[in-house]
Amino acid sequence: MRSVFHGRVLRLLCLLCLTGLPHAPARAGAFDPHTLDAVRLPNGLRVVTGPGGPQVSVVSLWVRAGSRAETEATSGASALLQRLLARPDRPDSLASAVEGWGGALTGDTSRDWMHLTCALPHRAVPDILSRLRRALSAPPLAREAVEAEKAALSGQIAPRLADPEYQAPRLLARQLFGAHPYRLSPTGTPASLRALTPDRLRRFARRVLAPANCSLILLTLLPPARAKSLAARALGTLPRSGGAAPSVPAAAPLRSVRRADVSVPAGPRQEKGRTLGMAFRAAGVKGEVCALDILLALLGEGPGSRLSRRLQAERGWVRSVRTDYLTQRDPGMFVIMADLAPGARPAEVESEIAALLRSVAGEGVTEDEVRRARQWVRRSYRYEAETLTGQAAALGFYEAIDTYRFAVSYLEQINRVTAADVRRAARAYLTAPYARILMETR
Repeated sequence: MRSVFHGRVLRLLCLLCLTGLPHAPARAGAFDPHTLDAVRLPNGLRVVTGPGGPQVSVVSLWVRAGSRAETEATSGASALLQRLLARPDRPDSLASAVEGWGGALTGDTSRDWMHLTCALPHRAVPDILSRLRRALSAPPLAREAVEAEKAALSGQIAPRLADPEYQAPRLLARQLFGAHPYRLSPTGTPASLRALTPDRLRRFARRVLAPANCSLILLTLLPPARAKSLAARALGTLPRSGGAAPSVPAAAPLRSVRRADVSVPAGPRQEKGRTLGMAFRAAGVKGEVCALDILLALLGEGPGSRLSRRLQAERGWVRSVRTDYLTQRDPGMFVIMADLAPGARPAEVESEIAALLRSVAGEGVTEDEVRRARQWVRRSYRYEAETLTGQAAALGFYEAIDTYRFAVSYLEQINRVTAADVRRAARAYLTAPYARILMETR
């Protein structure tokens, strides 16, 4: 999952919790399944309801979009559309209405989804749902707004192309996913954004904003029947039309290691150096994601992790090393990134990482390592899901790729992971041919 839980979701929840949104503390990262309910409206839109805070409701729309729904011709359309839906350029816009109620509208886009989330007073819910309907039925796609957001998004992307943290995973995805659209950057590129005309974006929006492609997370102290009634009244009459989604080809397994070296000028105030990235095909949401979450923590989280001990403490070959795994609808990628120390030999570092992974797959890990990794995952989960916005993010994330119930059962599944499960996951995913990038900023 990347860990709400799968790394990226952890950072997503951090973002939502630190954006200044009004939010109320929730119970320690636990979901009570008896307080959650879901209904599918006649037009296909899913509504998940749960309790809000004493003063605050959270409204969060999750759309199954992102690069999985895109082609080379529409790469970046989801990110651009999300920005346009959140644009406060008109008094009657969704963002302006949220701000008028004292809230803030946030959003993000990934490979499987885009979302819009706001926290605001309970009494604002009917108005915000009405504005949300208007935004979905008639997205703000005026040429002037489209061009302005294209320029703003391109301006954010351009300086990050020299940042290994941003660019290396995108280069690895290009190598790893072949024909599958996960190869495309969730934000698009400056070139792909320039090619997105309002007409092309309008056709894309008509398809991905279809009600059957959306889930609404509504956390509020309004009675559940009342909350579902408000959602049905505002969104239940949206037309079903959406058009056929492009077929998604499976990503063929790599038959050998794919390596590429990239050298780029360092940006202003950017430190020069070399970063080694290795990406392995990993499980989708229907696979061994919880065992991979444990591996994520065991291998790369903190100074006591296996990779940090071996490469940094014992060998002195890297300045830092980290792991990343985002649970996705389809099989995704498990990434290891190492910032090389001066004088380190990339081939030796790569070979050492591969040998360590073979050791985990062959000899396994100890139950004590699993226990400590499990504690880290549970602590991270509880910390990130202790606010209403964090809980809405967890529920919406899993709704977009599977079902919100995954968020409810996540800790229980983590608690069941054994050392044997971790060894099997390492053997299945981390010993196969991989993609490798060496990115130098000079």
